[in-house]
Amino acid sequence: MSKTVLSESMQIPTYKESEQILGFQMEGLFPTGVPSEKVRMVKTENTRKTNLELDKKIKKYWENFKSEGSFDGDRARFEGFIYNTERGSLQINYSEEKYSTHFFMRNTIYPKPYQAQLFSINGIVLSSDMKIPIGVRNPKTTDQGKIYHIVPAGFTDVFKIVKPEKTPVTKEAEEVYETTLRKFMDEIYIQGNIFSESPHKAAARELDEELEINEKSTIKNMKVIGIIYNSRKNFDTTTSVLIPLDVDSSEINLKGDEHTELEFLDTSKHALEEKLTEFSLEPESNSGHLRGDIAALIAHLYGEQAYINSVDKVAEEVAAAKFSY
Repeated sequence: MSKTVLSESMQIPTYKESEQILGFQMEGLFPTGVPSEKVRMVKTENTRKTNLELDKKIKKYWENFKSEGSFDGDRARFEGFIYNTERGSLQINYSEEKYSTHFFMRNTIYPKPYQAQLFSINGIVLSSDMKIPIGVRNPKTTDQGKIYHIVPAGFTDVFKIVKPEKTPVTKEAEEVYETTLRKFMDEIYIQGNIFSESPHKAAARELDEELEINEKSTIKNMKVIGIIYNSRKNFDTTTSVLIPLDVDSSEINLKGDEHTELEFLDTSKHALEEKLTEFSLEPESNSGHLRGDIAALIAHLYGEQAYINSVDKVAEEVAAAKFSY
């Protein structure tokens, strides 16, 4: 008895192919948003594929091309997520990684399993007049160059659990201390001695570092609305965190030296689609994460089907514009 088998490639939804044309992959889309109390960070083992020769290249490249003052710090690597549709809860898995790995691998064509996939956040600030700020990166303070990016944005910070300066005075007491600390860390799912801050905490920190906002403003309710992989360039994963503010866009200004310009995008569906098209046609002028953020915002404001329709529509326009005869 014969049966028809549909090839795997033909089972991929059209909009997922469209995302590739636009230069991002929506790892997770949460149109209604996931609040901070329903997001859990869980540390796991690092699953990045590598080999001895590749590790040597990473080390050599870092030593040869790192900029003055660069620090090969500890970072969090995205290891996937689990979303419970009934509870609306989100578990984000991460592991330990070094910045030097990302510094080298992002310049290669190694497939996704080999990439560092450093974990970051993109804060989508939504003002009371329904606009979002984007900025032009300062080439003097970033290695990504002078490109448009969402403001605020940055890697999640990681912290080390270290022994206090005053340790138990006897060997027996110190062994008990070590055993107790290890048991505690095992119970809270921490392997090693490094852990990452949550997307919401990272978004709030970056917001304070990068934007000057009327001191009377309050954040209504931050929510994760997407997890995006920058599949065209940089090859890292970000969490899109919606940050609704009760202030007008005129009361939001740049802070610090990470950006040189600030603009505000209208959030009507038509305006977002136009900007997504513009940025997708000129991907070198902006971040893939920014394009993903715009798409995720369409899903949040206008629904998941609107997201699918918009991504497909923009991809068609980009494909048509790139073809001439």
